Order: sequence, then C-alpha cells, then structure tokens
Amino acid sequence: MDPVVQKLMQRAVESHQAGDLEEAARLYPEVLKRAPDFAEALNLYGVALSGLGRHAEAQAALRLAVTLAPTNATYQQNLGRVLLEQGDLDGSEEALRIATYLAPKLAPAQANLGNLFKKRGKLQDAIACYDRALALAPADYKSWNNLGTSLRELKELARAEDALRKALSIQPDFVPALSNLGLVLSERGFSEEALSCFVRAIERDPDQADLYVNYGNILRDLGRDEAASAAFAEVTVRVDPRHGGAWSSLGNAALAIGDIERAGACYRKSLECSPADPILHFNHALYLLLTGDYVGGFAEYEWGLRADLRQPRREFRKPLWQGEPFPGETLLVYSEQGLGDAIQFMRFLPAVKSRGGRVVFEVHPALETLLAQVPGVDQVIARQNDGSIGVPFDRYVALLSLPTRFGITLDSLGPDRPYLAVPEPAREAAIRRFAGVPGFKVVLSWYGNPVHKNDARRSLPLALLAPLMTVPGVRYYAVSPGERTVKDIEETGLPIEAWSLPVEEAAAVIEAADLVITVDTLHAHLAGAIGQAAWVLLPFMPDWRWLLDREDSPWYPRHRLFRQGKPGDWPEVVERVRVALAAEIRRRQ
Repeated sequence: MDPVVQKLMQRAVESHQAGDLEEAARLYPEVLKRAPDFAEALNLYGVALSGLGRHAEAQAALRLAVTLAPTNATYQQNLGRVLLEQGDLDGSEEALRIATYLAPKLAPAQANLGNLFKKRGKLQDAIACYDRALALAPADYKSWNNLGTSLRELKELARAEDALRKALSIQPDFVPALSNLGLVLSERGFSEEALSCFVRAIERDPDQADLYVNYGNILRDLGRDEAASAAFAEVTVRVDPRHGGAWSSLGNAALAIGDIERAGACYRKSLECSPADPILHFNHALYLLLTGDYVGGFAEYEWGLRADLRQPRREFRKPLWQGEPFPGETLLVYSEQGLGDAIQFMRFLPAVKSRGGRVVFEVHPALETLLAQVPGVDQVIARQNDGSIGVPFDRYVALLSLPTRFGITLDSLGPDRPYLAVPEPAREAAIRRFAGVPGFKVVLSWYGNPVHKNDARRSLPLALLAPLMTVPGVRYYAVSPGERTVKDIEETGLPIEAWSLPVEEAAAVIEAADLVITVDTLHAHLAGAIGQAAWVLLPFMPDWRWLLDREDSPWYPRHRLFRQGKPGDWPEVVERVRVALAAEIRRRQ
C-alpha cells in the first residue's frame, strides 16, 4: 500500500475511534482520492457519514464498498443498517440476509435484522434475531433493550422486564432502557418503581420530552393529577412547547381535576402542534363527547381506528360502509371495545337495516346468546380468535362508527324505550331464582374489567358499600363471574348472594330484580338496554358517555347518576345512595 495512503488511513481510523467523526469524514475522502477502490476506506467512510446523520452519502459509499467486496459480511451489514435508517426496508433486508448468510456469527447483523423485523411488525422473528445476537454478544445492551421492547409489544411483560434489567446491568445510565423499564413496570402494576425509573432517566436526559410525558401519565394512573400536570407543563413551558403529546396529556390532567375550560384549550393546542397525530384527535374526541358535542366528538372518534385505540381493529378488502343505501348487499357490523359498548351502541342497528339488505353483526363470544335476536340484524356471529369471518359480506363498518354515519346528537340517540330482549330460557331461570323470595331485590356491581385504563378510578372496594346493608328490607345479589366477587364477599362478610352467570343469565336476573346499583360497567348498560332502573356510581371525572353535571342519562331514561363531589370520595357517594335507597323502600311500602 502507498505509504501516504497508509498514513492518511491510519489518521482517519484514529479520529474515527476517538469519536471525531467530522475529522474522520474529512480524511477518508483524502484516502479515496489516492485509492478509489479501497473498499475498507469506503466502508468506514460510510459508517462515519452515518454517524453524522448523512445517510444518503453513507449509503453511496457503502454500496461502492459492497460492489468491490460483495462477500464481506461486515460491509453488507453496514449497508443494511444504513438502509434501515433511511426506511428502505426491502433493501435493508436483502443486505442483512446476505450478511447473516455469509457470517452467521456476526452479531451486529443479527441485531440489525432483528431491528428490521421489529419495524415490519414481525415481532417473533425480531426476538429470534435478538436472541441469536445476544448469544454471540451478551454485553450488547442495545439489543437487550430492543428485545425488551419487542416482548413488551407482545405483552410478555415478565420477560420484557428481565431483558430490560439486563440492559441496565450492563449500562446503568442507558436512558431508553430506563424509560422502557418504567413503562413495563407500570403495565405490571409496579407504578412506584416505574416512577423511579423515569426520575433516573430524566436526571440523565432532562431535555427529552417523552420522558416527562410518560412520567406524568404514570402519576395520573396513581391519582396524582397535580404532580402529573407539573410534569406535562415542564414540557410545554421549557423542553418542547410544540410537543402535541404533552399538551394533550396536560389536557387529560386538567380534565381529571375538573378544569374543563383549560382541558379544552390544551387539546386544541395539541392538535395545532401535531395535526396528524391520531392519538391526539382521539383524546380531543373524548373531551368533546364528555361535554356533549356529539357531532364533533364522534367525527374525531374515528381517529381512534387509525391509532389502534379501538380494538379489535378490522380491515378487509371490502368497501368501508359510509352510510349509503346497500340494497341487495350484506353489511358486516363488527363490535369493538368492551361488552358494554356493544350493548350501548346496538341501538343504532335498526337504522342500519333501514338503509339496505342483509345485516350481519359480529360480537364478542360472551354476547352471542344474549344478542341472538337483535332488532335490525339478520345474523349474529361470534368473533373468532383468528379474525376470520365465516359468512360472505359486501361492506363493513365498526359498531362505534355508526353515530358518524347518522349524524347522531344528544337529541337523536335512538329509542327511549327498551331495545334488548332477554332470551326466554334465561328469563324463566331468573324467575325461578327469585320465586318466593321476599324483599326488595338489588343487583350490586362494584368493579369492572381490571384491564380497563380507568378501572382504578371507576371501581371501588366492596367494603365501602357496607352502609347500604343497613337499609332494611333489601336483598343484594352479585352476578359478576370470577373469583374476585366471591373473594370480596368472603373478606367483607357482607350479606350478598353471588351467582357466577353468563351474560344472558345475568341480564335476566337484572330484569327480574327491582333495581341495579352499579359502578360504570357492563351491568349499567344491560340494565339500560333492558329498561331496568339503575343507579350508577361515577368517579369525579367519568367516562365520556355519562357527560357532566347531570343526574340522568340521555342514553338510558331509567338511570340515575351518583357522582363523586371530589376525586376519590366514594364514601360520600355511598351515603347519598343509602339515603336514596331508604327513601325508595319507604315509597314502595
């Protein structure tokens, strides 16, 4: 090798190794002027350019290196990594597969192939690559972090936690792993430890907006809304005043403490900053719906499909129904979100039927028997685990998209009378259960689905309902399936008879009882659809469907709403319910 070239190359490599990428990127071209076919210089020049964010130039240099030495696995993997950073997934995959074929034990190639699969959404393939990379290079903390995030996406939270802790054991100050571990711990219910992860991360990187947002969201989950507001405000005031997510989270925190006007301003600001972010539109939708703007709210609610916040999200190679007539065709309406949502929104199905031919309604399997004879529906089918639809159809639409198709307002919610009929066998079974039983019969429900994001605020400990047991002449029944019902009753010793029933039988018991007293859960919607009287206990800031500052519900005429006067104050709510229940018993005597 020419001594001048050798000396220049040595200086370039030394600068590169010292982290002076600008100097290295200046020297490598000097080498290449004298030795244009020097593949290693091209390779390292491409790596330096990539480190400087000059990806297009990096790609050009690396392509030349690969052309000169096509069997060099390192060059292929470097090219694959740069193509991945540029978003050329097909080109990246080709280069990385060549690299792993040429050198199966080249750990960076396995790791970057994992990164590519992760970006493609092929999480199992990504995990397999990370496992191979880590077997070859167990000190690669970035791959441990990427493995952890992939496992988190698959909801394998225990394994994700282990991987992220491994990353931090190698590099304790690695902020992405601290942040990701915080998210995993929060999802596992270890919120206090999650907070400590974000505190450490913020100490090490005080100018990363997303750290404050995630930290604030965990504070909100713990009911520390004022502290959460301070975290979000740190972003909007100092770190990044144009961070739409922080403004939206600040709106959520303001809403939680009842500052409705400020919340609205924050949501509007969030969309001004990030007008294409579907999550921010969805948060704005919930605010509009809560405040009674159903036309604007349901229009914004459609963004929830793009953000994967309305599950299960279904996509078919069929036209999406927009409300047009469909005579002679079959329309698939698929239910989404919770069981209560299906009960609440099925009221719009007769209007769907009036616009066309055949209507197929896909529901959660737990609702199949109850909804077998839904008005406005020709066939009810149960949702399959693989997402397949076993009947032919021509168009499709999500159930909770129906309000936008019909321009629904508070004054046009549909029937103000019962619209759900309990199956006759279940009704007869409920009548037999109550045959000869004296007293005023109340179905009691004190908790909802624990995976619901707001369940900690909407559910309450059964022990807090003890004052209701002092009202004479009342018998209490619980119809929620599951171990928690029995456990809560055993631990409190409250006189509640528990029946673990499928939904259709629970609905029949609700119909046969005198009253339902429930938190915001399925039983509130079952009672409303059947036409039974229900008293609904609501947190200080309820779900959007219960609106604000009213004791009635436009959705269900026989509902009475009991709201917290201040956040977390269930005892005061229960006392008002006790007084009202005693008055109801006296009225009926």
